[in-house]
Amino acid sequence: MAKLIVKQLTIIAENEKKAKRFLFGPGKNLITSDFNTVGKSTLVKMLLWSFGCKPSLDSDWTKLGLKTAVEFSVGKTEYILLRQDNQMSIKRGKSSWVTFPKITGDYSKLLGDILQFSPIFKLKNSENHQVSTPDGYFMAYYLDQQCWQGAWNSLNGLEGFDKYKTNLIKAHAGLLTKEYFECQNKELAAQEEKKNEEETLEKYEDAVRLIHSDCSPSDDLFTIDASVFNSQRATLQNRLLHLQKRQSIIWNKLAKLYNDRHCLAIQIPVIESNIKELEKDYKFSLTLDHVVSCPICNSQIPNDVINRASILSDKDTYEEQLSEVKSRLGELDKEIIDLQPEYDSITTEIDEITNNYISEDKEGNRLTVMEFLSTVGEKTIIDKLSINRNLQEQKVLLISTQIKELNKEMKQISKSINKDAINTFFMKMLKEVDEVLGLDYGFVSEKVQSPVDYKKVYQGGAADITRSVLSYYSALYLLIRSQHNEVVGPFIIDTPQQQGQSDDNEINIMNLINNKLYDSHNEYQIFLCAKNEDVLDTYKLNAMVFDLQKSRGLLDASSYEECVENFNNYLSN
Repeated sequence: MAKLIVKQLTIIAENEKKAKRFLFGPGKNLITSDFNTVGKSTLVKMLLWSFGCKPSLDSDWTKLGLKTAVEFSVGKTEYILLRQDNQMSIKRGKSSWVTFPKITGDYSKLLGDILQFSPIFKLKNSENHQVSTPDGYFMAYYLDQQCWQGAWNSLNGLEGFDKYKTNLIKAHAGLLTKEYFECQNKELAAQEEKKNEEETLEKYEDAVRLIHSDCSPSDDLFTIDASVFNSQRATLQNRLLHLQKRQSIIWNKLAKLYNDRHCLAIQIPVIESNIKELEKDYKFSLTLDHVVSCPICNSQIPNDVINRASILSDKDTYEEQLSEVKSRLGELDKEIIDLQPEYDSITTEIDEITNNYISEDKEGNRLTVMEFLSTVGEKTIIDKLSINRNLQEQKVLLISTQIKELNKEMKQISKSINKDAINTFFMKMLKEVDEVLGLDYGFVSEKVQSPVDYKKVYQGGAADITRSVLSYYSALYLLIRSQHNEVVGPFIIDTPQQQGQSDDNEINIMNLINNKLYDSHNEYQIFLCAKNEDVLDTYKLNAMVFDLQKSRGLLDASSYEECVENFNNYLSN
């Protein structure tokens, strides 16, 4: 799975004319000092701020006129990201800069696409939904000092969303997938469209009710000879009524055809996606041994010629379905093409009657037939409004059908996820981590069944609660790495020593980070903020160490001009 690796961070404080550039390693990074309150926590908070997160920064920092530049990679793709206030500018490789005036909305969606993590949450006090801000992604990887007494509180950028935590955890754990949220996004868009169309329908119905209740023929608007009126009204109203009924019948047929066509058309990308995935599965199976171990449950799965052939058989079945769907689409298109000319012809004749036949009143005022008829009655207007209302009802019905299909698809996606295997693997990781940290797994296993049960992992006093939180996040982190659903982010641990840990517990924490979380072969990036003590010696091996001095602070004036020049060079390239 691709990893997010932060390569360097530049922080500029314009109001104080101070700055600093930090170069990070792809594996272990240690931010340390012999003192507290020198900027260890602030450095990782500024790293997260540069991505668009909302960490708990000291009020002094928010007044410095901050701007940042961060270079990072996802897999083999290089990115540069600039932040000034809430303006975000991002550049991929040698492509052009893309700038966003705010963090929410389009920027959050783009970064979510890059990180393959784009859950959608409902906004507070609103029926609207929006893609998660970057906080939702990084919150699974960041344990700040607020987190030690309660999980999922390290960042503040999701405060505008309503009841987001459960679905956020499910998204990270793989209990809800990218395909599910993509389908949900389509369903929400359809709901919004339906709402707008229903408002238009309500306007038509209000107009019909108003005419029925308040309008009556006027004797004063025009003075028209009765014989002329009776002659034209009888002929034209009968013709119009016939045409309108015929138009409505054809429209109903067309609406059903379009609805059937849409239901078939949305199946094509799903079937084509299944075919592509099966092709990938077959090619991948050729690279494996004849027997494969499941990475989650460790069961032995045969991978012989017969099993590989079953993949091709499934692919053939989907290709047959695709051919049948396309064939039926062609039939529906022909029926639509056959009906459309008749509908157009009727519409044209109605327009000719309503617009081209001209009459005159006794005073010589020229008026169309529709104007003429409307002076003595409301029926023509009601008929026309009724047709428009019927057409609007068909639109609402069509969208409602789409929504039902999308809801059905979301349920199918949810059912296809192997939740038991995911939860079992999480509990296995939690047990292994608890053993390293010296925690009572038996106590936890009676209450916790999945990553969603984060409120039940706490045990013991303050020191044990701290390690319980670390255990939970570590198990979730290992689960994310095994799922291959999202880009794996850097794991950030902020000062676990300050939580009243004994010497033995501090050693256990270092053993967990060095031997369980850090992978020397795959180089998953880790940031550890900690006071400089002997227990860190094992972590320092092969780590990039940042030793912050109390006398200098996090930023300094001597680096300001160079950092500003580099920042401006980013924009000019």
